[in-house]
Amino acid sequence: MIIIKIAGGLGNQLFQYAFGLSMASFYKTDLKLDISDYKAKVGDPKLGVRIFVLDNFRISAPLASIAELKEFDFYKHSWFFKKLARFYGRPSSYYKRKYLIEPEENHFCFDKRVFARHSRGNLYCDGYFQSEKYFNVVVDQIRNEFVSREAPDTLNTEMLVKIAGANSVALHVRHGDNALAAKNNGVLSIDYYHEAIKRLAAIEKNLIFYIFSDDPEWVKENLHLEYPAIYVSHNGDAKNYEDLRLMINCRHHIIGNSTFSWWGAWLGKKPGQKVFAPRCYNVGVDVSGKDFYPADWIIV
Repeated sequence: MIIIKIAGGLGNQLFQYAFGLSMASFYKTDLKLDISDYKAKVGDPKLGVRIFVLDNFRISAPLASIAELKEFDFYKHSWFFKKLARFYGRPSSYYKRKYLIEPEENHFCFDKRVFARHSRGNLYCDGYFQSEKYFNVVVDQIRNEFVSREAPDTLNTEMLVKIAGANSVALHVRHGDNALAAKNNGVLSIDYYHEAIKRLAAIEKNLIFYIFSDDPEWVKENLHLEYPAIYVSHNGDAKNYEDLRLMINCRHHIIGNSTFSWWGAWLGKKPGQKVFAPRCYNVGVDVSGKDFYPADWIIV
């Protein structure tokens, strides 16, 4: 079987699950999830504390049992082993490995070597695997599984109707933990959003913006639009999957430096859709996003 470590916020959880599905399909085996990283009962996006929310989607993979995870205890808990595994993962293949850990510099980069493993037995995968190239062979399955299990409540249903009836734009601002000095993503400049809005407004008319953020008060104080705008804040972090559903149903997208809004745009693909994305995901760091962003997205 394939066991995929699920960690981070909803966007990362979706990337990891999608990668796991692809690996399980490639090796013709079962997929199971390790969610042992989630100990906090209450999430706090401003501090980077995340909760497991994938179970609110129609995912098919079950959780790995304690007994199934025990085989990988040494690999999971040895800092020194992980350091070596990341280092030797750079020049060498993953041939015969039972613990596949993604080198840190591979974030946003597709590495086809992950499909070169020929060892029998169980495989544990640890990483982010943030490229659609990892899962482009199971797209239909992903779109079928990344659907909310429950129908939306009254307020979200009303908003979905309004979104569907307008030239709606999902605009996402990640502030929260990105504003902490200890983090390295950084907060995108307000200029990025204004430039993306200007470019979109030049080709689309009658725009209505639905603004999503982990820190909506900060956005209200700092991002001022000349267009109709609805600040979406009623779902909160515990129901961020409802925000994702709203984003998916918007016609166009201006994403933040966030895998959450990446998935909102990717799952929301529609004819005529325009997606604007930041050139530098980590503010001040020039890292290629050629494997991270789909080819038809507009980079600002």
